[in-house]
Amino acid sequence: MTIVFSCISNGAVIVVSHQNGQGMFEIITENVLKNIPLNQNTKATVAADNYLVHVVADNGLIYSCIADSEFGRRIPYAYLHQIRSRFTQSSLASRAITACYRELDRDFEFVLEQEMVKFSKGETGDTFSKLKAQVNDVKGIMLQNVEKVMERGENLDTLLSRTADLESSADLFSSHSRKLHRKMKWKNMKMWIIIILIVTIILTLIILYATGVLTPKD
Repeated sequence: MTIVFSCISNGAVIVVSHQNGQGMFEIITENVLKNIPLNQNTKATVAADNYLVHVVADNGLIYSCIADSEFGRRIPYAYLHQIRSRFTQSSLASRAITACYRELDRDFEFVLEQEMVKFSKGETGDTFSKLKAQVNDVKGIMLQNVEKVMERGENLDTLLSRTADLESSADLFSSHSRKLHRKMKWKNMKMWIIIILIVTIILTLIILYATGVLTPKD
């Protein structure tokens, strides 16, 4: 998939062009240029067999290229904006208004060739492509993170379930402990009451014997 032809024209007059390979690309482009108005800035794509002719009209000049139809539109238009930028930054733009057929080949054809090769090979530093690749990378990382979070979520649910079980067991143990404590406390109290009663009875008997209230029988 490549850009096979490119040119800059004043109306239907091609002032500079470059072609890769064989084909009647210039004639195809000239037929398209006849229908492009110069009095307004225009952006258009026209199908021609297995190719697409991409056109950008700006300030009285037309920048066009032909590329494989599978190449899409974004890269060819990025190419056209690049050559328009380089062309208008030079003095050639003013000369192109009155230039004759391919008069500016010597000055600018090599630029068309360089940019065609770069954009055809994807060596353009295309910001959109870089951003798209970065977005895809970020999407991949986000998906991995989501999967990890989901896995952690499952582990967290299990942990929370176990924690709830432990809390329930702890509450049950605490309840049993309180009941057992009260039961043991009551047993201790009864034991102390019995001991106190026995001691009281013994002391009472001793006192009664000592005071002669009770006398042992022979």
